[in-house]
Amino acid sequence: MKYTKYSSFVWAGIGLMLAGCANLPFSESTQEPPEVSDTATAETVEPLTPLQIKVLDLKAQPNLYTQQYSQSNQTLSPLLKKQFTQAIAYKAEGELEQAESLFKHLSETQPQLSGVWLQLGSIALLKGSQLKKTAKNTSLDKSETYLTNAITANKLNFKAHNLLGQVYRNQGQFTQALHHYDKAIEIWPAFPEAYVNRGILYDLYLGDKLLALDDYTLYQALLDEPSRQVKGWIADLKRQIKAQQQNGGSQ
Repeated sequence: MKYTKYSSFVWAGIGLMLAGCANLPFSESTQEPPEVSDTATAETVEPLTPLQIKVLDLKAQPNLYTQQYSQSNQTLSPLLKKQFTQAIAYKAEGELEQAESLFKHLSETQPQLSGVWLQLGSIALLKGSQLKKTAKNTSLDKSETYLTNAITANKLNFKAHNLLGQVYRNQGQFTQALHHYDKAIEIWPAFPEAYVNRGILYDLYLGDKLLALDDYTLYQALLDEPSRQVKGWIADLKRQIKAQQQNGGSQ
């Protein structure tokens, strides 16, 4: 059974968790380039594949979320950063009750921070995955509320859109799920997790194997190290598509 693992969403810095990230400085080398012999021959450069060109284009596009809020981390108080960091540590250690309690406190004092609602939504999903059906449904409803709050606080929170897509998929609301996966990708076109989650939706719930194959393939291409699991999914999908086409189907 194909499934995705909810990530801990521990971001690189508090600014990114709550709003965005700053640009990094760079420096230029002062060394002279090496001389090239007149007799040296140019190396043969293999042309890029269409997929490689597409990936480069996606990675060149800005992340609208971090672009809009690149400087906002400067306004966060030391106490807020400390509390948020502690809550993230609790979550990473599996201490979900402690993490949830601290994030709830932050949501009451800082309701405008989208990242706090995102973490609460993520925790509700994690806790729900460990519960039976009735309790799980309650947890999904709670997660939906938190993630909706995250998007209300910041409509560009692509991770909240991605998680909300998973909530709606689990609730059987596939049109809503697709909408939020699409929104996550619109905000950050190089966001791998949204592609694999949308691929799962197409594959297992909407029955569009061709679109699922496209999303799985793009997900793999965006990763630094492709997933062995998704590689297996791709191989399986190709067999399914070939068999359907041989039987006269298009999906």
